[in-house]
Amino acid sequence: MSSMQAGDTFIMGDGGHLWVVISDPAKHDGTFIIVNLKTTVPIRTCQQCGHTWAARLRDGKPIYPLKCPSRKCSNPWYWDKPRRGEKVTSVVKI
Repeated sequence: MSSMQAGDTFIMGDGGHLWVVISDPAKHDGTFIIVNLKTTVPIRTCQQCGHTWAARLRDGKPIYPLKCPSRKCSNPWYWDKPRRGEKVTSVVKI
């Protein structure tokens, strides 16, 4: 996890909760603090880069995102489409 940066998110374990890096590893010799978010907000995962984030809400309903929020994503506008050459094993509507 040495490539982590403040603001990065990930899910630990199968069916786990969203974790967020809240400190800057570059300023603390590679160590960082993470917090666990236990929420009922839908979790989105980019099928292009694997980035995970909590969906934003408007009037109590999740907003369908336009693109992946990760700066590292090579194809952020197609976050909800499988990468070329990969087969879709299942589709879950949230």
